Amino acid sequence: SAVVLMDLRGFGKQNRGCEFELEMLLNVVVVSRVVLLLDETTEIDTLRQVLHEAWSKLTESSPNRTLTNPVLSLFQIKNSEAALQPLLSRLFLAANAV
Repeated sequence: SAVVLMDLRGFGKQNRGCEFELEMLLNVVVVSRVVLLLDETTEIDTLRQVLHEAWSKLTESSPNRTLTNPVLSLFQIKNSEAALQPLLSRLFLAANAV
């Protein structure tokens, strides 16, 4: 895939079922080609903790293991009706990231 969009709306301590998928994603896809979709129901602190744990478990073969300044793109939706165009723009940028 040129870019991966992962929907983490509703993610929190009580709803952490996608932790394995986040670990796999960080191990396989260059982080600059990943966009995480968030909203007001996403528990940012819990997500940050899960991402730090996943990053600490990167395998030797992960394309992210040797990155010196990794940047993970977060896209926060505040108004879903107005979010489509900015989200598509963000996905386009991520798809063309090096």
